[in-house]
Amino acid sequence: MKYKVLIVDDEENIRGLLKNLIDDFSEVFEADTGKKGFSIFEKESPDLILLDIMLPDTSGVELLQQIRNKDRKVKIVMITAYETIKSVIDIMDIKISGYITKPFVIKEVREKLQSILEN
Repeated sequence: MKYKVLIVDDEENIRGLLKNLIDDFSEVFEADTGKKGFSIFEKESPDLILLDIMLPDTSGVELLQQIRNKDRKVKIVMITAYETIKSVIDIMDIKISGYITKPFVIKEVREKLQSILEN
């Protein structure tokens, strides 16, 4: 079974790297802005969203809230270079499936994403 995964990150190289990690078991959709990401989310109903904290048109946390208002169950993994963002999201009590901290270890990210999708 192929999972639908949406990657929302403004860095093309990060999107490409993540896509290469998971495209053998996923149908991957990409967006470089929050607006595009939300549009793809509504159209494709992904199983998993990889969401960067820093986007050019909105914050990843704002987009996370918009997505959660529409779908409480979709799995979301936040991508961040900032450790402090984890505590902000925890304090806001917005349910997510995990974090990927940049820079990341490729093997660990692949295993983490497979585990999240399979559970």
